[in-house]
Amino acid sequence: MDKFEKIAASLIEDINNRKFVRKLPSEREFARIYNTTPMTVAKALNLLQKKNLVIRKRGNGTFVNEGKNEKTRIRFSIHNELIDKKIKELLSRRFPEYYFIYPADDETPDCFTRNDIVWHRSSIMPASFDKLCRPLPLSYVTNKIKDGNINGEAFNMNRNSMHYYGVPVLYSPVLVVYNKSLFRKLELPLPEKPLQLKDVYRIKNHLKAFPGIYPFAVSASSFSPAMNCIFAAMGKGRTLGKITLDELKKGLGICEDLYRGGIDNHADFMNGNVLFTYMCRHPMEQYFGKRKVSFEWDMLPVFYNNNRVCTVGAESCFISASSLQEDGILLPIMDYLISPEIQNHIASKRFCIPVLKSSAIDSISECTYRDDYFFSECRNIVYENNLFEKDSLWIFFSFINDYFAGRRSFQQFATDSESLFKSDRLRKNTLKSINFKMEF
Repeated sequence: MDKFEKIAASLIEDINNRKFVRKLPSEREFARIYNTTPMTVAKALNLLQKKNLVIRKRGNGTFVNEGKNEKTRIRFSIHNELIDKKIKELLSRRFPEYYFIYPADDETPDCFTRNDIVWHRSSIMPASFDKLCRPLPLSYVTNKIKDGNINGEAFNMNRNSMHYYGVPVLYSPVLVVYNKSLFRKLELPLPEKPLQLKDVYRIKNHLKAFPGIYPFAVSASSFSPAMNCIFAAMGKGRTLGKITLDELKKGLGICEDLYRGGIDNHADFMNGNVLFTYMCRHPMEQYFGKRKVSFEWDMLPVFYNNNRVCTVGAESCFISASSLQEDGILLPIMDYLISPEIQNHIASKRFCIPVLKSSAIDSISECTYRDDYFFSECRNIVYENNLFEKDSLWIFFSFINDYFAGRRSFQQFATDSESLFKSDRLRKNTLKSINFKMEF
């Protein structure tokens, strides 16, 4: 925050507390009070005038606008119980000229019509972006991409039809949670380091002697487990942007090997008969805190083969397409949500990976895995291969959900995924073979 903005925020608080009820001190007096220049004070007072809080009269001074309208109402959705109370306090303190209201919210598209700013779990809403969200001004996005404190690539996650939507508020690593009590009961050694694919298969083979015990649960998120199987099938140094059809088919095969028994029997980790489940780091306390768990558990990075990569859970803030508020009001609020003050609060709760530190979990280094992660840039989030970009990804996501829900056989799942992959390749190859020059 610039110095004049800090002065403006202080003056707004003083006005609201009725420290100033009519005429304000002169620019020179304020300059002495705040140890700055009259020019900086003038910028602060001009900002207050834009907010309709003061009236500036040339030659007479600056006066509190006693006839100002009721505070502007900002309808804001936020649903993260562990951090929302403090963030609401910070928002009210930073923007005392606004009245923030928090309507009853859920994650349906309706929440975009009931709020001005929507804090939403999903960053994958392909065609819906145009209907639900207002595009961010290109100049705003450009400045963010150039900002060294913010990972500009994260903004590409919300790109659709060459428009940019959403400010990335937090990213949470997807982890494997395991049943420590069941490991001991089955006389399996507790994992002391990240598991490789061969370790997972060794555990799976051990379970053959224990009917009714399953390696992985299917009741949690299905996308992350399926994607991690695909990651585990890729050659060393490979990325999803360069994935081959053989690697995709191999990853789907791993998914079938590890999950089929659990899918057929609706295996649930909370029942105590499943060794592993996938979960984002940030809702873990909520999930286990609200349900009594009869066993001891712990967490691990996701298993890997050649590439130590895994998916993330992302949350972003969007401006609702139905909001009547101007960008000049809402964009500063979006800026504040990715400021150090908000992000440091999120980080202090060990809720996620703060955006200002990194944006995605691309690799896991040789370190303890409780909360001590080191991350590189999010190269595996902004995919070069369109199978994992926007509309194609959404279709693939639906295939995965149908497979895990038992609505689609593995053969159907594999065939449809292969068709989607090939259609994407066909389109890209066709575009490459067209040789023409466009005239403008």
